[in-house]
Amino acid sequence: MFRVVLTPSTPQQVELDDSALGPTYNGTFAEVGSVGAQAPVQVTNEDSGSTLSWTGTAGASVSVTFQGELSLYMLITLKSGSAIAIYGVTGPSLGDFAVTIDGSLVATLSAKSDVEIHNTLLYFSTLLDPAVQHTFALQALKSGAGSQTGLVVDRWVAWGDEGKTQFM
Repeated sequence: MFRVVLTPSTPQQVELDDSALGPTYNGTFAEVGSVGAQAPVQVTNEDSGSTLSWTGTAGASVSVTFQGELSLYMLITLKSGSAIAIYGVTGPSLGDFAVTIDGSLVATLSAKSDVEIHNTLLYFSTLLDPAVQHTFALQALKSGAGSQTGLVVDRWVAWGDEGKTQFM
């Protein structure tokens, strides 16, 4: 009889707030509630770090770089990848955005909804190659004449092995 025993690694969840060092903002982004910021939403107690960052400018983007490894140990290490999620706000005055991972467009989505909802999962990706750093970006889009342009980000969450998952 042959018996295989799998020992999972200890998973780790690492969070990065929109106001922390790490996110790279390109174009016009402002902290909700800052002087001169005319944001379409207000910070609530649901928002990580009591902060939000937003843009109403098409083409403005925010990116983070991270690396993580999730493993299962047997006689060899089976790498199953890493995962990342971004949370933000959806609402009536927000619009479309593009998601890129490592420079490749992976989705075009909308943050527009009938009601304002904070702590919303905007995008999630898993099974990313754990051997390399990944750059994850969102870009605000203008989807057509008369459409809204707006994107509000709150935090990123990455999952991987303890001690092997980090934002750069």
